[in-house]
Amino acid sequence: MVDIKQNPHEPAFDTELANIRAAHPDPYLVAFNDLDSDNPKNWPERRKWAVTNVLSVTGFNRILVSTVMAPALSVIAKDLDMTPTQSVMALSIYLLATAFGPLVIGPLSEVYGRKTILHVSNIWFLVWNVACGFANTKELLIGARFLAGFGASAVYALGGGVLGDIWRPDQRGKSLGWYMVIPLVGAAVGPIIGGFMTYRVTWRWMFWSTSLFQVAMAALSLTTFRETYAPAILKQRAQRLRKETGEPYYTYEERIQEEMPLTKVLVQAMTRPLRLLAFHPIIQVAAVISALGYGLLYIVLSSFAELWAQHYGQSVEISGLHYIACALGELLASQLCAPLMDYWFHRMERRAGGQHVPEHRIPLMLMFAFVAPVGFVVYGWCAEYRVHWAWVDVAMCITTFGMQIAGMPLQAYLMDSYPDHTSSAIAAQQFPRSLAAFLFPLFTPQMYASLGYGWGNSAMALVELALEIAAPIMLWKSFSSRHYPEPSPSATKTMASEQQLKTTPSNDQDDGMKIIHAGLFRTATKSMTEAYRILGYKAHHALDDVWAVPWSGIEQAAEATFPHLAQLPDYTYKSPDGSAAPRPPFTRDDWQSLWGEYDVATDIASAFVPELIKAYPDAKVVVVQRQVTALQQFVVRYVIRFRAGYAMKKIHAGFFGADEYSLESVEVRARDVYEEYYRKVREAVPLESGRRLDYNIGDGWEPLCEFLGKDVPDVPFPRVNDRADHSARVKENHRKMTIDALKLISPIVAVLVGVTFYYWR
Repeated sequence: MVDIKQNPHEPAFDTELANIRAAHPDPYLVAFNDLDSDNPKNWPERRKWAVTNVLSVTGFNRILVSTVMAPALSVIAKDLDMTPTQSVMALSIYLLATAFGPLVIGPLSEVYGRKTILHVSNIWFLVWNVACGFANTKELLIGARFLAGFGASAVYALGGGVLGDIWRPDQRGKSLGWYMVIPLVGAAVGPIIGGFMTYRVTWRWMFWSTSLFQVAMAALSLTTFRETYAPAILKQRAQRLRKETGEPYYTYEERIQEEMPLTKVLVQAMTRPLRLLAFHPIIQVAAVISALGYGLLYIVLSSFAELWAQHYGQSVEISGLHYIACALGELLASQLCAPLMDYWFHRMERRAGGQHVPEHRIPLMLMFAFVAPVGFVVYGWCAEYRVHWAWVDVAMCITTFGMQIAGMPLQAYLMDSYPDHTSSAIAAQQFPRSLAAFLFPLFTPQMYASLGYGWGNSAMALVELALEIAAPIMLWKSFSSRHYPEPSPSATKTMASEQQLKTTPSNDQDDGMKIIHAGLFRTATKSMTEAYRILGYKAHHALDDVWAVPWSGIEQAAEATFPHLAQLPDYTYKSPDGSAAPRPPFTRDDWQSLWGEYDVATDIASAFVPELIKAYPDAKVVVVQRQVTALQQFVVRYVIRFRAGYAMKKIHAGFFGADEYSLESVEVRARDVYEEYYRKVREAVPLESGRRLDYNIGDGWEPLCEFLGKDVPDVPFPRVNDRADHSARVKENHRKMTIDALKLISPIVAVLVGVTFYYWR
């Protein structure tokens, strides 16, 4: 170990080492302390805005290029001998690339950091965008557009990740609102530039001019953008400390990855978005909402220029100006939604007693669910009867306003729900969204030819309205925190203004828990639960009914038990004056509100055994210990998705002394914490007290019944396959949630497929 000495020439370096050692038991573990200036969330706002602005301006050019071709499709088709469908494909294949790009770019940014991936994507996009300008065949144009879109998709993959890296949840609104302003302008400027360049110079200058702008953006990002991904920053710090001291400093990620080949690390990261999309109902529902909405919007946008040119007889230059209405709606929505999101965040947080859960974003989605459908209907019938162009633009403004103001809370919801892997979560959502934006415009001509603008847009409005209402309700009912513990007297004193819902009522006639089960998760807890029940005890196990578990109360218990969680994201407690502060320790009344109606609680409750021993001094303690290798294999690989995930992440991070919400960081300390846990339990309740039984699951009924004063049952001791039963229950929960999601979207998808088939034939 390096001796820390005061060096007048290196005070900052000495302070850094001192902070690391003060905050972590392992002096060589490199992690952020509470006020670490290198932590992106602790950066000064000036630096945060600089990074946000660089990413925003980069997004401006990428989105501008996605729409710049729209007014010139007929000219490009004539020059390159393309059919109308092929010319539309040249436009929309850019969006197809933004479906696949984030699946690669997002995970890579969680391995190599945001900065490296941004710079590489800037160069990649520049090369292929220049190639579009030199394309002399339709095949080259379509191929170059796809590859340019692949590089451009970095703005989708990195945007949410970077904002999640540097901004806290209560600043999500203003950061998202400002970040979106400049790119949204690009959506309107693109068609305008494209229209004028097509007829004043040549359509090729659309790509060359944006490439020149991209050179400037690449230079700006090289000089201004800083690494924001915390694990990458810590890795750089560890490398510097190793070089300067010669000591073996390391990070959690380095400790885990040194035991894994690079190929495994990359495969694990690259498959994460698709795994999220396949197995996480939150991602599935969010993907369906955004995919359908985005696809319907692109049906309108892809035919917008044609409406003005063919039905209103306007020139290409003038028709491009109408895209200002599209951007205006999105700009107004982003600037209105930004303060509204932050206001709603604080309001819901106060109502929940200082606790914030991601589902607090959902009500805003419902409030504005009707706006976009109204815009679709008004736009469709105004276009059908060719009313004055101003009314069509107003309707288009309403449509994009509604899509944007309902979409921003959804984006924030995903960022809050997946703080560790925001880029992967956004990539999982972006994949079906961009696919829809690519595919839907392909049948736009057939749909409008058969139904017309009026009934065509009315049908789209009906589908959009149904989904915009049903999906948020499903998210709220299925994933929101519905169980809050009743405030105890101690909590009332410290949080007088808190309003908390009551979980399962405790029995005032009961003295509380009679048995404290000191057996960590995955140590035959299900078998022991069944054994307690056979002996006549009312026993609690979390997987018996996931929905009935007071997850928010358990989350609060974790924060009260493990103070260092206050340094991590999504900490729910604040002091009465609104500032961040450690949650007061739980009292017996608090524990009663969680498990007071039970005689014994297994599984989840095991993390709080030292506190439960103090709260219930007369309860008997049953210690069940398993080989540490078995614990490492099972415990750290399971986190219930849905609301349970937030509670379980905090239990894991708190119990194992981890400094981030990742299972890998838990594994680093699992063995030491496991052994220390049982040592402390045995010290707190010596065998001589008569309150403790060291029990082996293979000993059967006799020692357990003798200790508890019960007769030996005439049935075999329950032998539940802990691992198989656990896996089966998790799969069953996932299956039920997937079925619920399919029940919601199947009728809508069926109607959409039927309409598509009818108009395509």
